Parts: sequence; structure tokens; C-alpha cells
Amino acid sequence: MSWWSAIPDRREPHRPNRCCGRPKRDRCRRLPGELDVTASVSIVGGWQGHVVIRTRYRAACDPTAAMIGVNAAAVKPDDVLDGMGEIANIVTGNVKSLLAQPSWVALPHVVISPTGIGWPQAVPVMILPVLFGDHQVLIEVIESTATAQPS
Repeated sequence: MSWWSAIPDRREPHRPNRCCGRPKRDRCRRLPGELDVTASVSIVGGWQGHVVIRTRYRAACDPTAAMIGVNAAAVKPDDVLDGMGEIANIVTGNVKSLLAQPSWVALPHVVISPTGIGWPQAVPVMILPVLFGDHQVLIEVIESTATAQPS
């Protein structure tokens, strides 16, 4: 079972002939339709953990297109990597302002894959499903349970 199926009341219907909310174009046809996009930014310092944003590839096309000012059909996979990384940075900056200080954020990591990714030794603190248009996006704040080992 993937992480996506665990979200109640999933609003994103299967659209085999659509990509990025619009009729398929050649660029989207090259990508398997149900890829997951996971963007994460780690936080260290007074609090240790990660801010994670998960969605489907098709759902990531729309906010990316809005950020770079193009039609969603013109969005390339590299654009999705950059756009979702920037969105993760924005969300993480807001989360960081609520945490124990001092805290520092790492560079974003964005993965496009057929299955979601996970974090060992971490527990969810907050899981927030939100809608972007008619696409569901999952925002998670997960806290590290690992303890630093002296070297």
C-alpha cells in the first residue's frame, strides 16, 4: 500500500488521458501517470526533523507552472524538481519560525518516483492534507527520533 492510498477522501481521480489537469501532451506522455513527487527539507538545531510535501506528478505541474509563468503542459520534469523544491523551502521557512531556536534548514531534496519515500527513525508530528485546485497535496512535519552518536 502506498502512502497516497492512506489519505482519506482522496480527491484526485484517475485520469488516464490527462496530464497536469489538461489533455496529454507528448512531454507528459513520456512519464508514467502515477509517479509520486516528494519534496523535503531537513531542519537541525533546537528541533530536528523534516518538512515533507507529497503529491502526484500531475498535481505538481500546476503550482510549478504558476511559479514559472508557463502553461502546465509546458512544464518539464526539471521544472517540477525546482518548483517543488521552492515550495518546500517556503513551507519549511514558515514551520521553522515556530520551532525552538536556533534552527537551520538544509537544501531541499526532491524525488520523482513510482513509490513514495520514507524517513527511518522519524515520527509524524503533523500531517495536513490540502488542495491545490482539484489536486491533493500532503504536508508533513516529521521529528527525528535518532540520537547523535559521539565520534
